[in-house]
Amino acid sequence: MPSIRFCSTPDGKRLAYALDGDGPAIVFPAWWISHVEKDWEHGPFQEFFGALAQHHLVVRYDRVGVGLSDRDRDPKDITVEREVEHMGSLIDHLGLDKFTLFGVSCGGPTAVTYAAQEPSRVRSLILHGSYLRGCTIAKPEVQEAMLGLVRASWGLGSKTLASVFTPDHSPEEIRRTTVMQRESASRETAAQLLMLTYSADVAAIAPGVVAPCLVTHRHHDSAIRFDAGRELAANLPDASFVPLDGTAHPPWEGDRAALLEQIFDFLGTGPTAATADVSQAMASNENALVRRGEVWMLSFEDAQALLKHSKGLADLATLLANPGAEIAAATLMHGAEPAGAPIGSDDMLDDRARSEFRARAQAIDEDLEEARSFNDLGRIERLEQERDAILAELRVATGLGGRSRKLKDPSERARKAVSARIRESIQRIAEAHPAAGEHFADAVRTGAFCCYEPKSSVNWRL
Repeated sequence: MPSIRFCSTPDGKRLAYALDGDGPAIVFPAWWISHVEKDWEHGPFQEFFGALAQHHLVVRYDRVGVGLSDRDRDPKDITVEREVEHMGSLIDHLGLDKFTLFGVSCGGPTAVTYAAQEPSRVRSLILHGSYLRGCTIAKPEVQEAMLGLVRASWGLGSKTLASVFTPDHSPEEIRRTTVMQRESASRETAAQLLMLTYSADVAAIAPGVVAPCLVTHRHHDSAIRFDAGRELAANLPDASFVPLDGTAHPPWEGDRAALLEQIFDFLGTGPTAATADVSQAMASNENALVRRGEVWMLSFEDAQALLKHSKGLADLATLLANPGAEIAAATLMHGAEPAGAPIGSDDMLDDRARSEFRARAQAIDEDLEEARSFNDLGRIERLEQERDAILAELRVATGLGGRSRKLKDPSERARKAVSARIRESIQRIAEAHPAAGEHFADAVRTGAFCCYEPKSSVNWRL
């Protein structure tokens, strides 16, 4: 079960969100009616998002008024602008700098609007079963009839919508979706969300989106017509349109594998990218150590292996890129050349690090106040542990009068840490690829200076 947490929106509402996986972040703007806990109980949903979480940090949330988020007594202010503001507050809360937005159905306009407003933060955009102009989804009389049905009988309206979303589902599956929708939102919230879906229009905004975009749509989607997806792709400057077979509207229903293949190919992550790298390396008889997200692909002597990312593998790749060169452990430790101060005179924490530590401690105090107001005991414990660790680090690094203490020997600390993580990575390689493990054990030297020095020249693709 992914971790479920809460954050506050600018207008004081509590937003429930779920985090799963690790790697480059994918943020899902809220779609129709969701429930971060109960959605995960549905097998196809779990398989789809679980596959993404193997290579990415997956962020999904319930919009205000829906699921585990605060229920809205007067949901008449639901607009695309409010949706963008709430999603933006979650993104800022998580401290995400660059990420992919994945807009599903009515989450598409939110994704497009945010991407146009924050071009430097959106790495790429994926839109599935979405649209440019909500007014084209159905004729006005059909929109009016659907709104009237939802308001008159949310049970019947929910069942009707469930049948439209997944027309090939069994009666039992339709009933499950119907119950979930009714339990996750009130009839008035559902009606307001339908109105938002029909009124959203990003035709004027879409041409300003600079992020590369993948638009996917199923040919026989009866919720959002196929032509709506084609129109959306045609109005985004850097979009690729991929038609898919099937009738299901949600991406996790129907042929999930075909959609996931397109997603991983577009993002350059996942098993598709790794397999492509392996095939390319094998075809050209190359040796390769290539990172794709949280996975490293290793090819050596006509055999290959996939390894989960670690700092030791990143160190090893740096050594392979500089054969015969002695690289200081401190350089590998920090990812850049050290400042060059003599041993014994380096500050344990520089001014920037101390400032960042103190800012984080202040942010933790604010988060603790929020967690205590919600009586979230697990979150309180985690935050208190992190705060205590930061304060302990500051106490160790600060002497009398707030003066910075000096490291006795930073190079020795770097030597031990880097040597240990490189040796651990070589051991992991040996378990997955014995020939490569033996080669690295013979060719890699660790210590205060590390070096990759094979007995004979070996070319690597990195």
